[in-house]
Amino acid sequence: DVHGDGLLSPDEFRLGLTRFVKGFFNIDEINALRDALIRLHEAYRLEKQSSIRGRIQNNLSSYLLMKISFSAITGVAMALILLVFNADLWAMYGVISFVLNFIPTLGGLIACLLTVPILVIDPDIDFYRGLLCFAMVVGIHLLVAAVLEPVSFGRQYQVHPVAVLISLMLWVSLWGIVGAFLSTPFLIIVAIALEGQPHPLAKGLFRAIRGN
Repeated sequence: DVHGDGLLSPDEFRLGLTRFVKGFFNIDEINALRDALIRLHEAYRLEKQSSIRGRIQNNLSSYLLMKISFSAITGVAMALILLVFNADLWAMYGVISFVLNFIPTLGGLIACLLTVPILVIDPDIDFYRGLLCFAMVVGIHLLVAAVLEPVSFGRQYQVHPVAVLISLMLWVSLWGIVGAFLSTPFLIIVAIALEGQPHPLAKGLFRAIRGN
């Protein structure tokens, strides 16, 4: 295995090893050595694949837990702000903010824009109170989406915010709203799968995702 990644197929490993030792030992010794190393190689392959699956499961579980926590903070804060200003449908907007926060970057922007009609139409909220309420709503979303989440996710998964945005655009173009919700988990899976791969393209893509 010239790359040292232990990911050759059994046939590739068998062919390469046979060619390497051919002419130095008799055929029985070649077969015995080949079979022994194939067993070791397969055990290593399975161990490495199991390790990758375990990392993916752990990372996705922790991501989901953190995302639910931040989304809950956003939704509760949104509902409380609208409730303080006596805005209608404050509970519904809290739920909407909770759901939309699972969409990186764009979710918070959409949630903020959705509050504009209710603040404009409500006769009990004048212009300055509505402007202050909107500013506080935007501030909450910026605090969560631009400060808390990037710091937490960046330390946990070492994924660059630009890579998150590119992944969002890619999966939205492919799967629409479903892709928007799944873009970051897919990016985490890709980063784990690329880590340690010997191919130059894989190394470059992994460094780009990490922002190196």
